[in-house]
Amino acid sequence: MGVMRFRVSPPGFLDGWPEAEQAYISGFDGRVFPTRVEREGDELVCRRPSSDSGRLHVAWPVPGFGRTLISTSSLREQDTVYLLALELARGKIGQLRNQLAAWEISGMSVPEGFDEASRQAHQIFARATSAQDDPDEASRLSEAALVHAHNSAQMLTSA
Repeated sequence: MGVMRFRVSPPGFLDGWPEAEQAYISGFDGRVFPTRVEREGDELVCRRPSSDSGRLHVAWPVPGFGRTLISTSSLREQDTVYLLALELARGKIGQLRNQLAAWEISGMSVPEGFDEASRQAHQIFARATSAQDDPDEASRLSEAALVHAHNSAQMLTSA
């Protein structure tokens, strides 16, 4: 059985987040693995029949956007607990980069202001990754990066 653990910060955040138990993991091909999600203290524990790497998908509150379904990048199982907000920011920023590349390859124009909004998301995310020894601060920064990444994505889709 495959198990992935995600720390949710700040403590108590899980109490006001009913969608957490509806999270699921998908494979690189998008196939959804049956996933049992449990809360253990300040951790979200995801169990599934496979030990393959995968992406966690979950409805996450993003200020100004509501609870959006976002995902991590592809993660491997490991003994170390992942910091959920950080991994969601990494996944959203990766998705944004991939979408931008697809637009550029297709010859589509990138809206004005996108580069700066995207740069802010990357810079804040970089600070979050370097603050992992303080999970509350890393989560706060990751959530700010998510807001900038969502703003950037909205610019692309509204152009």
